[in-house]
Amino acid sequence: MAEKSIQSIVVTYKYRLLPNKRQHALLAAIRESQRHLYNGGLEHRIGAYRKGGKTITLYSQLKELTELRKDAQFSSVPANLQRWTLKRLDEAIGLSFGD
Repeated sequence: MAEKSIQSIVVTYKYRLLPNKRQHALLAAIRESQRHLYNGGLEHRIGAYRKGGKTITLYSQLKELTELRKDAQFSSVPANLQRWTLKRLDEAIGLSFGD
């Protein structure tokens, strides 16, 4: 019985974005907001571990994010984007400790 070879083709597209000044400013504000969220989440985890040896999980930070989003400052960015940022933080911490 002969084996069948399955071939796959991956198609990629490259798009060039040309934001106007207003869009550029909005994208910069989102990037800055996500930077603060990432660094704040990292600081929260490091501080909890240094103070009491407690490990903060992704899920506890996602619960805290739900509370933070009640503030207008944190609700201006889509929640999925914020969750994704915290997930990247969790993956980075997992990789740095060899998990």
